[in-house]
Amino acid sequence: MGGSEKNKILIIEDAKGTAIGYKGLLCNAGYNDITICHTGAEVQLLIDKGEKFDLSIVDIMLPAEDPEKYTLAECQETGVRLIRKMIDKDTCRRFYVITVRGSLRSGVERLCKEKKAVLIFEAKIDYEPEKLVDNVEELLGESFDGGKSFLSEINEHVDIIDGYAKMINLLSETDKEQLVVSMTSIRKILNRVRSPDFGEVLKRVESVLRTQYEPNTEGVMRKETERTISAIQEWFKNNA
Repeated sequence: MGGSEKNKILIIEDAKGTAIGYKGLLCNAGYNDITICHTGAEVQLLIDKGEKFDLSIVDIMLPAEDPEKYTLAECQETGVRLIRKMIDKDTCRRFYVITVRGSLRSGVERLCKEKKAVLIFEAKIDYEPEKLVDNVEELLGESFDGGKSFLSEINEHVDIIDGYAKMINLLSETDKEQLVVSMTSIRKILNRVRSPDFGEVLKRVESVLRTQYEPNTEGVMRKETERTISAIQEWFKNNA
């Protein structure tokens, strides 16, 4: 696990101590090209200059200009407006939102879905510092064994599920453990990331689960199959 000097990361956070904390964690993981902005005006300047970033860590509640003089409504509007502008200007298309306003999740998810941007949304109450680097690596399309995108990771797990379908009645305990890992991994990705690229592969795996696994498994495997089908249905419902 480790960062890359080629990855440019933007931290948008009005609390200076918090921003420095994020930067410290990322630098320790090998990410060195990091820019910090504390106000909407600072971000707007980067957009106007045509800067490009691979990932933005964003606090939605952000003052437009003076951090000492702002209203709650202004902060909320500023963060969402900046995400929209960054996507439209191709400044950034991958966002890790960490905010005290968990109620804003649905609006930000709709925006990123509409604009075909990738998002992880986390309420600050649930934020765990030790997971920041892991989440950043995921958003940058990396996994612990290096360089896999979300879509390619899902495809890999779907290939495993599809392959075992041909021997569904002969599964060993090791086979079942591998299948549980693959189904769990797919659900985790769908629960955290919104991407318009998942549709076709999810249709494929749902068909295999319904036709091969649901009628031919029982116990833990049947339960995992049903949970994965439900997660896929929920994904399609949210991305219709």
